[in-house]
Amino acid sequence: MREIGGANRGPRVDLYARVAGMSVGGQWCGYFASFNYAQAARALGRAWVGQRALHSVGKVRAFFLYRSYTQRWTSERVARWEAVRRQHQAGGSLRRYMVLSGSSGQRYAQGRRLRCEVFAGYRDLPLRAGDFVVWSRGSGQGHIGLVESYEPSQGRLVTIEGNTSNRVRRRSYDLRRADVRAGIDGFGRPALGDFVASP
Repeated sequence: MREIGGANRGPRVDLYARVAGMSVGGQWCGYFASFNYAQAARALGRAWVGQRALHSVGKVRAFFLYRSYTQRWTSERVARWEAVRRQHQAGGSLRRYMVLSGSSGQRYAQGRRLRCEVFAGYRDLPLRAGDFVVWSRGSGQGHIGLVESYEPSQGRLVTIEGNTSNRVRRRSYDLRRADVRAGIDGFGRPALGDFVASP
């Protein structure tokens, strides 16, 4: 799959945007990831609640940390997100935001007193296929992909990413390298409660 003309457009790219509830022509890495979750949920007769919530690094991070992506964290909004968290906890499956010690994801969560799982090293990361990967490039900019596979002993991360050189690509990363780890904000895994009965 490839976009047409390098303008974040094309039949498939436009479909990803529509499924994500966004206007066509935007950065589509998050649309692609969310589209895949929506398709998988639909195949199981379910709906994916994150379908319209995971368009940017800030939104992905906030979703997995049970917060609004805006800085307007009113008591009502916090209470709503905490109610979702309690509901997921009662169901035995919480969303997970997994970060490496010293990462931008850890700094973000700690600075806002939010719960995330901090891992000392890349060998400790319990990643599995389908987890979200969030790269941070500062100032709210970044990239979103999906884990295809992870070999912790080798630090080999294989991903599937949309909007990479204007197409969907499989990429491989060596997490033994400090410069590679430094670009990763964190990894997200939805809760089972994020897949609900189809309307």
